[in-house]
Amino acid sequence: MAEKRRDTNVNIPKPALDRLSEIDWALGNKSRDETGRYLLLKYIERNETLTAADRLTHISTVMRHPLPPVPDEDPVVPTRRLRLRLPKSVSDHARALAFRIPGQAQSRGHTDYQSRLLTDAVMTSIAYECRELELDPIIDPVLAGIHPLLRQRAALGLWRLAVHATRTGAERAILREADNSRVDRETQGAKFGELLDEPRYVENVAALLEINDLDDGEAVWHHDYRFLLVQFLASPRFLSTTSMRSDPERWEQALYDQEGDDWQDLRAAAIELGPRPHGLRRRDGRPRPGAIGISFEGRGGGAVWRAQRILALPTIADWLSTSASSTSARALDIHPPGWQLAIPKDWNPAFLPDPPPDAWAEHIAEHRVLHFDLDQERPPGTPATRSRGYMVWPTIDDENGEPAPVAGLQTILTTLLDRTADARKAAEILLLELMPANAADGKKWGDRTAGDADNADDSHSASSTIRPEPMSPDFLALRAELSRGRHVVDGGDGDTSARSEHGCEGFAEQPTGLGSPLGPVGAHASESAPRDPGDVPPLPTLSRAPRAQASQDNTRAEDDAPDVLEAELAWIRGWQQSNSEGSGTVRPVFVPVETALQLGFIDNAHAQQLIVDATARTEKAMKAALRDASRDCRPADHAALTEAMNDPAQFSKLARKLSIDFDEVSAAWCWHVASLSDEVETNPARLRWLAAHLTEIYTRELDREMQEAVRAAARRFAHLHRP
Repeated sequence: MAEKRRDTNVNIPKPALDRLSEIDWALGNKSRDETGRYLLLKYIERNETLTAADRLTHISTVMRHPLPPVPDEDPVVPTRRLRLRLPKSVSDHARALAFRIPGQAQSRGHTDYQSRLLTDAVMTSIAYECRELELDPIIDPVLAGIHPLLRQRAALGLWRLAVHATRTGAERAILREADNSRVDRETQGAKFGELLDEPRYVENVAALLEINDLDDGEAVWHHDYRFLLVQFLASPRFLSTTSMRSDPERWEQALYDQEGDDWQDLRAAAIELGPRPHGLRRRDGRPRPGAIGISFEGRGGGAVWRAQRILALPTIADWLSTSASSTSARALDIHPPGWQLAIPKDWNPAFLPDPPPDAWAEHIAEHRVLHFDLDQERPPGTPATRSRGYMVWPTIDDENGEPAPVAGLQTILTTLLDRTADARKAAEILLLELMPANAADGKKWGDRTAGDADNADDSHSASSTIRPEPMSPDFLALRAELSRGRHVVDGGDGDTSARSEHGCEGFAEQPTGLGSPLGPVGAHASESAPRDPGDVPPLPTLSRAPRAQASQDNTRAEDDAPDVLEAELAWIRGWQQSNSEGSGTVRPVFVPVETALQLGFIDNAHAQQLIVDATARTEKAMKAALRDASRDCRPADHAALTEAMNDPAQFSKLARKLSIDFDEVSAAWCWHVASLSDEVETNPARLRWLAAHLTEIYTRELDREMQEAVRAAARRFAHLHRP
């Protein structure tokens, strides 16, 4: 039985659609849909036997052509929608073979990071068939005079040229320190008679920013301006300034090789142009509004953070693989973002042959354990030295001393792996310390409980035995009155805490719970402490400056606008001395009141009290916002806020519009969870909710931490972009 076809749409430039119509006529087909399927099947057959580096891609993919139109302007090149009816296996296979610029999302993503995999396959197929049938190539104002088909490694080389030309201050600082580190290793090798082969941390970070092969580059930042620069670097105008002006095949080969004299000439020419070369225009002759004067320093800081994060993940598998050793630490600090993982007692790894025995294969398939290929768990670009085999984790010893899966863990692992296919991330969420103590100790902290007599007997641990009650009509009525918001109210022990969150454009909103740490535990945790030396790059030629001196450097940077090198060195100092709040931060889990009632944590009376309290706090916050509005806003705006007092959602919308600080309060119950791994014996319904909740909050917390890195870099290098 033939596989069912599904409708799929791709947007391609109108000239490409015109070429497809000519191909359709030449082949004698009855529709463009039929011709499109035929071309994609040929594309798959032609490319599936080739390595990724040697597959062809169309130049428009690395250009991201056509770029999104500028507001209030006609598009440079009109696009048309091509409807294709494809079997899912064909579309998936074509996408798997297509070229994806490193850093782009596999499917959906932020506008600047969206990939066009099926579009690349279609454009490449059309261009290739035009060449085979000796038809005119796809020509428009952007593609005129440009070599149309590249090997994917050559397309990566073209992207690297644009990356080299648009380095930010944070990236340049890392690359410079990596060079210093390499020189120091060579010096040490000459001094002691042996070369230190192991790259240092800062060198590995720099390698990810350099994009040395198709598997690297996931950390690199994207922006329309970089794609505009790619268009310029591929244009005849740029090539006319090089020795390859009349030889596009030689130009493509230089991009493919990414070494040798021709490549170095292209790289030097791109860097000499700088991030904003004189005369950079859209190919229709009009300058792109907004391209001049933009600072990408924040994006550069985000790229450095992502590179560090990529390097952090392999350390989790390495740590787990050695955790059975008596000398191995049972806790690990992960930087970034700076939190701590802790392995429960008696949880150990087990090592298996390939393929694993049938019993363990079943455990892996049923998500009773996590499975790791240790040969793949190494920093990107690091060569494998020996085969390390396969590992399953966690296991405990049974009565015969043989490893066996941890009882009760299947529910957690199934939920985690349904939401993240990466076993390292699943292990990270499972072992993440939400509180640097057990749940019983957490209940005693003064900032979390206030000794409410009414709730003195309530249990807040995972072993709470309150049975779920049906929701009473009073509770349902109260719930209907309270819209869900971003604040939380912890009424678990009579005390309440509220946290405000502010979303940031282009990133996920800052979460409640894990993403909103309530502060350090103990007086000592509030003191600034440098990161562990193993978590920062070794800087042999740069001594650490005292904090007071770093503060003076920051002030001088703002007042005197130092040169680029001084700014980069100051940023490196800040990176070295940045603080971690990982192990000293309380991250309670806030359960929405409705969910807490359904899961049996609280009864109807308790739920009603939480909702009443949340409503009162919302009204109090509204009154405070009205006082601010009366001082800072026009009378008409103040009147509009007053009229919205009975509609918290509308009030919140108006407050954001007027830049008034206000967040609606939602009722939530605080579940004192020290770590997800401590809750293995909790009933499955609670475990599924907790695992799903922590997965979502884990992602949001990482986004929040990356946003902090973006802001820090943007502030550090803002003076470099003053008019």
